[in-house]
Amino acid sequence: MNELTSRIVEIMKNKNISASDLSKKINVQKSSISHILSGRNKPSLDFVVKLTSAFDDLSIDWLIHGTPTSSHQINTIDKLKNNKSVKKVRKIILFYDDNSFETYENSP
Repeated sequence: MNELTSRIVEIMKNKNISASDLSKKINVQKSSISHILSGRNKPSLDFVVKLTSAFDDLSIDWLIHGTPTSSHQINTIDKLKNNKSVKKVRKIILFYDDNSFETYENSP
């Protein structure tokens, strides 16, 4: 069992949830959890994001690297979830190797 899988098992033990409960909580198929726990598959980035989004106290750094988080570190997912301002793309400029360019603007 790899370290990431071990941490997923640790989460399930600490939260006192089964693989079936976890699959419902993060909206993935039970077979996905089973394959990860058995070592057949490795967790995808989508799986990691869903897992850290489902549990506010879970850090991506800890899940992936095993690095404990200190009080001054911010979970990137939590920061993005709590960010109330939404930025929209206003203009894209493409520069070509012949020194020409195209501008695409989003109307407000």
